[in-house]
Amino acid sequence: MEVGSAAPTNYLPRVVDQQMATAPRSSAEVMAKGSAVCGKTWTGGRFANSVPPRRRIACRAALAVAAAGVAAVVLAGCSDDQATTASAPSTTAAHADPATPTHPDAEPTPTTEPPTTIGPAPEPTSAQPEPETTTSTQPPTTTQPPTITRSEPEPVEGRPCTSPEVVDQTLRALVRDCEALWSFYSVQDAEEHFDSDPATAWAADNPLQNWKGATVTNGRVTDLHLDGLNLHVLEPSLGHLDSLERLVLSNNYLQWAIPAEIGNLTNLRHLNLSHNQLSDRIPAELGALTNLRHLDLSHNRLIDWIPSELGALTNLRHLDLSHNQLFGPVVGGLGELANLQHLDLSHNELSFDLHPHLGSLANLTSLDLSSNDLLGRVPAEWGNLTSLEHLDLSDNRLLGPLPPQLADVQTVHFTPHDPFPDPPCTSPDVVDQTLEALVADCQALWNFFRGQETYEPLGFYESNAWGP
Repeated sequence: MEVGSAAPTNYLPRVVDQQMATAPRSSAEVMAKGSAVCGKTWTGGRFANSVPPRRRIACRAALAVAAAGVAAVVLAGCSDDQATTASAPSTTAAHADPATPTHPDAEPTPTTEPPTTIGPAPEPTSAQPEPETTTSTQPPTTTQPPTITRSEPEPVEGRPCTSPEVVDQTLRALVRDCEALWSFYSVQDAEEHFDSDPATAWAADNPLQNWKGATVTNGRVTDLHLDGLNLHVLEPSLGHLDSLERLVLSNNYLQWAIPAEIGNLTNLRHLNLSHNQLSDRIPAELGALTNLRHLDLSHNRLIDWIPSELGALTNLRHLDLSHNQLFGPVVGGLGELANLQHLDLSHNELSFDLHPHLGSLANLTSLDLSSNDLLGRVPAEWGNLTSLEHLDLSDNRLLGPLPPQLADVQTVHFTPHDPFPDPPCTSPDVVDQTLEALVADCQALWNFFRGQETYEPLGFYESNAWGP
């Protein structure tokens, strides 16, 4: 049947003609009527692939009647390319009146299939819907990607920080802190000190907050106190503990240089590396620790000059660099430490004259520069140290007297240095004592020499030096 052609009424079964008695007047009504008659077997102008030939013939006939007098827009669903199975033998002609001529578009009656009476097309019900498949007029179904379920990674053997029993793996910053601590622990040879108590052992089955000497606050390691544990290596990985506020590694056997990475601990307030075997120079990077209140590097083997960068530690209250091998001058940069209360540079090899800028440390209560090789006189500016309670300048080559403002200091250890307790002009090796006028000239010259700021002898050779 061609699109747009109207089927004669004698071509249709009587029951279908009765169902289509009310002919629609528009294409929309045709579509609605076709759906009402054919149900879900006919959707959007096309048959479902599973519709049997008898049902298709009945629906076509119903649609032909419905389209009478209206522009045919529905029968495109009955085209040969979408309903090839419609060429199955038609049973309608078997029930047609023999006197009535066969329509030219009618399908041939098969000889091998007995005639079948077409009953009324059943109305579709919601209880038993006709089977349907997705037609070409409906959008294709989008295949959703499979849902990936993320699981916690398995702990790695020998790396306890990958275990959720040690640290919550969702706290990435704390995991990094744990890894830094484990790198430090791994290079030591002190398991008997770390692991002697299972409750505080650094192990894969013990939570990080229980590890010996470690303190965790708000998901970060903030305190590490490992005093007297036979540690040997100051591992640079500690520089990754950027939330650390207190680091105490005193009374160990730490060797080699202080890593520059310690300067990354900008939240550090207390640093104690005393009583170790640290060598080389004090790293200038320590000048970045501007929150530092307490710095103790005493009783080590540190050498070279005191870095001027320490003058940037303006919050420092306590500075102890004693019992090292530091040399050079007492740098004036230390005079910038306005909050400093305790300064100990004793038992080093410091030399040159005392710097007057240290007199600006108005909050200083204790100053110890004993057992060095300091020269000259105590600067008058030191008289401004009005808070001073303890002063030790002993065992140097300093000249007296002290500034009079320091007379009220509670404890003073200072004996002016005199390299020549016996005046040289009284020695016959210096001048003939029978020549009184020459002895007087010698004494005048010696008084001139004693009035200088240094006791270094005049002259470069023993043969022409001023001295006994």
